[in-house]
Amino acid sequence: MNNSNWYSFLKKESQKVLYNYENGEIYWTVVDFPDEAIQSEWLGLPRASEKEITATESRLRTKLPLSYREFLKVTNGWHGYPGVLRLRMAKELDWFYVEHQNWIDIRTESLRNLPPISDEQYLIYGKNLEQDIRVEYLQTTLQISDALDGEVILLNPQITHNQEWEAWLFSNHIPGVKRYQSFWEMLTSRGMSGIP
Repeated sequence: MNNSNWYSFLKKESQKVLYNYENGEIYWTVVDFPDEAIQSEWLGLPRASEKEITATESRLRTKLPLSYREFLKVTNGWHGYPGVLRLRMAKELDWFYVEHQNWIDIRTESLRNLPPISDEQYLIYGKNLEQDIRVEYLQTTLQISDALDGEVILLNPQITHNQEWEAWLFSNHIPGVKRYQSFWEMLTSRGMSGIP
């Protein structure tokens, strides 16, 4: 994926959401999108500069995964609206434990007596499949969205594939997690209105 792939995907997602909004779908009647967003058919934010991205990487002391980096170069976050997680701007990114150590502690305690998950079992991915979680990874995940109804999007640097980090839709009220091989795979399989 590259900037043009992201732009094309996000433009189509914006158009879908705005179509529902303009055609009076009940779900969207409580939202007032700015006139500029409606006219441009774009719900993203202004792109992040390379300087902003590298400053974030410096602060976090890590290199962001490829698809997420490319996403930020197209839109520096994504507006939330009812039922949809707001994706954070580069300057807002931080490790999950900073805001939600209590979630980590509760999940770790509740799953501590379960047997370890084998790589063969862990490395299975499927669309909308609720999967087992390795709680030891929670402490090092990167939070890239706000929390909404106990759900949040995390990137897991412990599992990498071709410059990508595993992406999680994590919930504090279900035992598993929805895992994807990359941020790109997560969003293109769910769509922007599918998170959560």
